Amino acid sequence: MSEELPEAWCDEEGRPVPGAPLLAAHRLRTSGRDTVERREETAAALGVSRGEFDAACAFLDAMTSAPGGAELKICTGVSCRFEGAEAFHSRLKDAFAASGTSLRCVAVHCLDHCLEGPNVRLDLGLTESGRSAAPPQTFCSKSCQVVVDERTWRPPEAGPRPVNDPDAPPVLT
Repeated sequence: MSEELPEAWCDEEGRPVPGAPLLAAHRLRTSGRDTVERREETAAALGVSRGEFDAACAFLDAMTSAPGGAELKICTGVSCRFEGAEAFHSRLKDAFAASGTSLRCVAVHCLDHCLEGPNVRLDLGLTESGRSAAPPQTFCSKSCQVVVDERTWRPPEAGPRPVNDPDAPPVLT
């Protein structure tokens, strides 16, 4: 197994936990060892293709270069929680805190893509006209894909709603 894949990122059977490609991409960047060879080794250790790992790296780039006002929405829906969202989100927050990256995290009820979770979505904020500054990007950890929501007709208030929103549906625990 590659040194970029700590045992803490593996389950009891040695398989990578949900979100491991995004966490590994962050570790490569912060260590200064982000090379083509390291990416290939890390992708192989994670059991994902180089393209899938590059997608995680591109999502990480978007997260770390996001302007003020950007939010990382973390899904706390039932499907994502069942697939390990709490551990993934905790590891992700810890990794960013350790590297000094500031990005506001907001727990939300659902980001769609339930079969591919746990998921996180990067929202870059709104323009002066109240529209999204850029289409939201969702990192689907199970498929290691980034999905861009190009629905320009969809108003920002359509969701996802933060967990602490009093009008949001209750979360089952």
